[in-house]
Amino acid sequence: MGWAWLFQQNPERSERYWDAYLKLPGKEDPETALNIKHNLALGFQKKQNYSKASEYFGRVVEEHPKSELAPGASFWRAETRFAAVASSDKKKSGSARIKENKITLDYFRKYQTTGDQQYLPVTNYRMGLLFQQSENNNDAINAFQDYLNHDDSTYRVEVHYRLGSLFQEEDRTEEAIQSFRQHLQGSPDAVFEDVHYRLGLLYQQNGDAENSQKSFQDYLKSSDSQHAGQAHYRLALLYRKQGNLSLAEQQFSKASKLMESPENRAEALFWRAESAYTASIAPLQEDPEFELGEKRLLQLDQHYQTFLDEERKLNNQTSVRKFLPLTHFRRGVILELAKKPEDSLAAFQNYLETGDSDYLSEVQYRRGRLLTKEEITKKRSNHFWPIVKVRIKPIAPKLNFVSGGFTRKLKISLLQ
Repeated sequence: MGWAWLFQQNPERSERYWDAYLKLPGKEDPETALNIKHNLALGFQKKQNYSKASEYFGRVVEEHPKSELAPGASFWRAETRFAAVASSDKKKSGSARIKENKITLDYFRKYQTTGDQQYLPVTNYRMGLLFQQSENNNDAINAFQDYLNHDDSTYRVEVHYRLGSLFQEEDRTEEAIQSFRQHLQGSPDAVFEDVHYRLGLLYQQNGDAENSQKSFQDYLKSSDSQHAGQAHYRLALLYRKQGNLSLAEQQFSKASKLMESPENRAEALFWRAESAYTASIAPLQEDPEFELGEKRLLQLDQHYQTFLDEERKLNNQTSVRKFLPLTHFRRGVILELAKKPEDSLAAFQNYLETGDSDYLSEVQYRRGRLLTKEEITKKRSNHFWPIVKVRIKPIAPKLNFVSGGFTRKLKISLLQ
């Protein structure tokens, strides 16, 4: 009956008959017992009952160590246990899974001692995965490199990617780049889409702007969107460093729409505003008589206002607060140029309330200039006095009080 149930792919029921059979007097023939255990292991494996399969392959190994089936059974004990652990990962805590991985690793190590060569490549690959899951990076790297020493190509493309990830975690930048580039030589359908993003980070870390830019662009062409916000943001930083402020503004804008973190989104909005401001105000550095159109000025102000709106949602708990003084200062300058003195004064007052001193003297000067003619006599001296105290020699004697004009001394600070 046992063979019948086994042939009917019911190893669970067959197991009961075989156990009863082996307990009968005179039924202790080693060869028969070996075949029963091995066939039950295969039956459970076929039914994807990997825990039971591993148990019976283990019995072959432990109870029939000199059998020709023992080396292969040693591998399959490890392999089916690996499958059992993988299928139950969602039910186990991190520490429980690490414990399971350790047992599985011991089984694979025992297979390596058998002298059998047939399953060595996949054994190295599985051990690499288990070490990586257990955050044992150095052993994972060694196991994956051992796999690459074989001619097997089944997992080669994936292994290059995993090695690249491990090298990246270990700050072994050049080795990570080399592994990811080897990964890209594989079949397109086997390539991990985020490899271009990872390469972009590594090239950027190495100061290779050209390859970093190309990698981020290649990533954004893929169907993967997990890192799209960061890819746009990092592209924007590259463009900004190159002086291509128009492209930087576009990329910061795209990044702000895709980033999940409110803090990152706010930071991207600030740099969008700053890139737009720098590009728009730059002509004033060369020609103080240059005038920006009101539409563009109000657009610049709106960029900074959008950042401020996003920053307020963060309840004053984040690092983007460091951008507030410069934001208020920029808005004051923009609104002054747009001939909105009351709004400009309000923005400069917001700057003063931050306690920042980097632009204090210029803010005091601009506030003084914005006062109405009726206030000039009694108020303007009070607003210019801080400048006299801060910059007695270079600025105070040379202030140009012409409404709407720019002094040569204050021209540079527009872009600081």
